[in-house]
Amino acid sequence: DRAEALVAALRQRGVDVVAVHPRADGTYGEDEFTVHPGRREGYDALVARLMEGAGLPSRIVFAWPLAGTDLDLGFYGLLWLTQALAAARTDTAVRLDVLTAGTVDVLGGDLTDPVNATVAGVIRVAPLEITGLTATQIDLDPAGVGSDDVIAQLGRPITAPLVALRRGRRWVTEHEPAAARVAESMLREQGRYLITGGLGGIGITLAEELAAR
Repeated sequence: DRAEALVAALRQRGVDVVAVHPRADGTYGEDEFTVHPGRREGYDALVARLMEGAGLPSRIVFAWPLAGTDLDLGFYGLLWLTQALAAARTDTAVRLDVLTAGTVDVLGGDLTDPVNATVAGVIRVAPLEITGLTATQIDLDPAGVGSDDVIAQLGRPITAPLVALRRGRRWVTEHEPAAARVAESMLREQGRYLITGGLGGIGITLAEELAAR
């Protein structure tokens, strides 16, 4: 599959790769591990084994979502991995690249795996809670992307939480500030409005503005 092809391509380039496969037996070797994808304790054991050996790697490529639509291979697997990293309390700076395929609609018709789009939440939150962790999602073209193109992307610095590779092109998410405008026609006399998150400064400021209008 795509993940195995990527591992083979990295090793051909002389990269020292420790491969972790989703299987129920939970075996450990020198450069091959298996972890039960549906059990949190397996991820803790994996991180502990790595730290006992050569140490926690500074680069982790989480490619299990490429195996198919399965929350244990996608969202839950990534969540439990990041929780295991947080519990390890290591000072190692870790870069985490999460590979998916077809989780965003870039060109129209290429959204084929919306279930694994759930990894986006972990990717955005985990770096805020784990010191030294940076993360990004690399969404591959469901029609196929060569290992060389994936490796080239892995060699780039992280500049956005989501990068999409489509038909030989690289698409990157960007954000820019937008002025919030409340049109007079949107407000009704004696109208009732629900403001969520009202305990923060933004909610109170918005409430005061609506009351004044």
